[in-house]
Amino acid sequence: MVVDGEVRLGDPISAWMPESTLLRHGRAREITLLDLAPHHSGLARVLRNLIWSALTRLADPYASHSADRLCRALARTGKRARPGERYHYSNYGFGVL
Repeated sequence: MVVDGEVRLGDPISAWMPESTLLRHGRAREITLLDLAPHHSGLARVLRNLIWSALTRLADPYASHSADRLCRALARTGKRARPGERYHYSNYGFGVL
């Protein structure tokens, strides 16, 4: 999509998912697409309401989560770090991407 000019790596995810506007960490900048791809978004590895699913469906803990549900979860998801600060593996962040 980047090569085709549909999105830019520097786009904040709120450009594509308005639910994400609540994801600010203090004065931190918004999460960008480039933060999501290499796991630098600061998002948790797994959504809290998916921990049981992650433990029982190791192959695909997000199988029962629709794209809409992933988007809505952004409004109540905490972050472990500020975007771009450090690597923190996130299945959820990659799902958002």
